[in-house]
Amino acid sequence: MTGSAVITVSTAPSISVNPASQAKCVGESVTFSVTASGSSPGYQWRKNGSNITGANSSSYTIPSVVAGDAANYDVVVSVTNCTSVTSTAATLTVNPLPTVYNVTGGGTSCSSVNVGLSGSQSGVNYTLSPSGTVVAGTGSAISFGGQTSSATYTVAATNATTGCSANMSGSAVVTISAAPAITVQPTDQTTCVGGTVTFTITGTGGSLVYQWKKNGSSTL
Repeated sequence: MTGSAVITVSTAPSISVNPASQAKCVGESVTFSVTASGSSPGYQWRKNGSNITGANSSSYTIPSVVAGDAANYDVVVSVTNCTSVTSTAATLTVNPLPTVYNVTGGGTSCSSVNVGLSGSQSGVNYTLSPSGTVVAGTGSAISFGGQTSSATYTVAATNATTGCSANMSGSAVVTISAAPAITVQPTDQTTCVGGTVTFTITGTGGSLVYQWKKNGSSTL
């Protein structure tokens, strides 16, 4: 009696590049990847040693990390009928965003208007837009000094160590009005009793208001 037997020899799994540890800010995306060889290897990613459901490819992505994602991640690479291998663990560090404070201040002036922040954190730099002014956090309310351009100002906070950034809530509207100026002064005039006289000036500036005076008094 004759026959045959098919023997399939699989190549055992091997990892050449392990996943790397990473640090991310809350809300950022993170991807862990592994480079492995073997006969049609299968993958199972794990978080702190527990299988992650559906994480069965050579890479694993978390689209938007939260504090609870901070952990050690590794991947088990397997080939049917062969001994599986496990990568070294990659640590995910999740850094928090700066605390969000309210932007305050603003207003209307002929020269400059202050823009403030209701609080701040040490180790955080605050950037005022659109002026680009940067102020370091002090742990208390801070001011960005006099702004001399009309605009809607917003503030972004960046942790000086981690680089994590957050936009502060609200905004301050600064309106700089042109200071009043007189380009044509009133002229001296002579008239008869009962006659009519008119004094005029030409002025420039924003939303001009006029008050004529007689011998220094506004009561005519």
